[in-house]
Amino acid sequence: MEIEKVVSTYERECDFLDIRFVEGHFLSIACEDEVKCGAQTTWGVGVRALVDGFWAFSSTSDISSLDQSVKTCVKAAQHLGPGDAVLPECDFHRGQFTHSVKENVKDTDISEKIRDLLSIRNTMALPYIREVKIYYRECEGRKRIINTMGCDVEESFSQVTLDFFSVAFQKGRVEMASDRKYRPGGYELVKTIGDIPVDVSKRAEELLSATQLKEGIYPVILDSELTGVFAHEVLGHCAEADIAWESKSFLQDKMNERITCEDISVCDDPQLQDGCVFFLYDDEGVPSRKTVLVCKGIFKEFLHSAETAALHHTTPTGNCRADTYSRRPVVRMTNTYIEPGKETIEELIEPVHEGVFLKKTFGAQVDITTGRFVFKAQEGELIEQGEPTKKVKNVLIYGSMEEFLKSIEGVGRDFALSSGTCAKVDQTLIIGSGGPPLRLSQMRIGGSP
Repeated sequence: MEIEKVVSTYERECDFLDIRFVEGHFLSIACEDEVKCGAQTTWGVGVRALVDGFWAFSSTSDISSLDQSVKTCVKAAQHLGPGDAVLPECDFHRGQFTHSVKENVKDTDISEKIRDLLSIRNTMALPYIREVKIYYRECEGRKRIINTMGCDVEESFSQVTLDFFSVAFQKGRVEMASDRKYRPGGYELVKTIGDIPVDVSKRAEELLSATQLKEGIYPVILDSELTGVFAHEVLGHCAEADIAWESKSFLQDKMNERITCEDISVCDDPQLQDGCVFFLYDDEGVPSRKTVLVCKGIFKEFLHSAETAALHHTTPTGNCRADTYSRRPVVRMTNTYIEPGKETIEELIEPVHEGVFLKKTFGAQVDITTGRFVFKAQEGELIEQGEPTKKVKNVLIYGSMEEFLKSIEGVGRDFALSSGTCAKVDQTLIIGSGGPPLRLSQMRIGGSP
């Protein structure tokens, strides 16, 4: 049965109905001690129904059971309600959108891809490197969303991801470094990866002579990657409308209030040029757009789905995403970043007499209710009398969002976006995060083994 006919059949039995069709082709290659490959094709539909304020969700990978899946979803919403959800308000579109790529992943066979990855691995084999791992993943396909409010959009997608890991060993010391690059597009990412892989090995070797930083309060400079961690983990998650209200994010009552200096603006943009994520329509069929979360230091907007926007009497931002057809889409970030300022890296470093320049992330933990966080930097450099000196490693940054925001005193002009993944409600999605280097007047710093 055609999707349009199914929607037409059941639209009178519910207040709102949407069907999301997704077809995807996936390939993964792991270059470890041996090369391992895996391929998969998925096809399926996810169904949402709203009846008397209650949402229900179902999915199927069997096209012949689509009618039954929709019927089950509608009946569940009818029997489990009432609830407090309200009808989405949005200008839905119609159309088909195909995104071109420079090199279609299907045009390069697996054997050539393996040869390319092994060639990259050879460049990473420096004198003190004992182990190198490369993980390649590709996915391409299309999604289509149809609903009872006139939406019928179909959009193609193609994404390639590369992860690099190097382990260095010398005189009983072991150090690891990593990096990654994820981009929408085709196989051209492998051909243009540049020095990222060999730089991972160089950094691992340099960490062999790095020291542990003494715990204390320091002036801190963050590189673009750690700036992005802050933008995503602290500001971004606290600004996701669903968990902001459920978990009482400390931003919940800060709308239109100044939360930091006027040099700071924070955005989320799924159409950012050279972003890690790109789509014209989210997984509700809502048009995507750039959302300014913080404008010149003032908190302006939450990230919304059509559902949360309707509940809070505002407009959706196009941030509803799911990692597969069988999962219900929820509010998610895309490319989240702090906009660049005017200072060069030299101008950021020069005023620091005794501080630290931290680089590369090793993860973060955040309590969105209180805004407290712990970040871990892979590496850094001591700054003494305005000059970088000794290499340091595995540095922890402790604090709260309010402390962090109040301590910003310098914003760099160089901009970079880092690739990553984000897990929420057991769904893992690709995200981008970044911005310029930042100088903080003081933060609590500690070392870890």
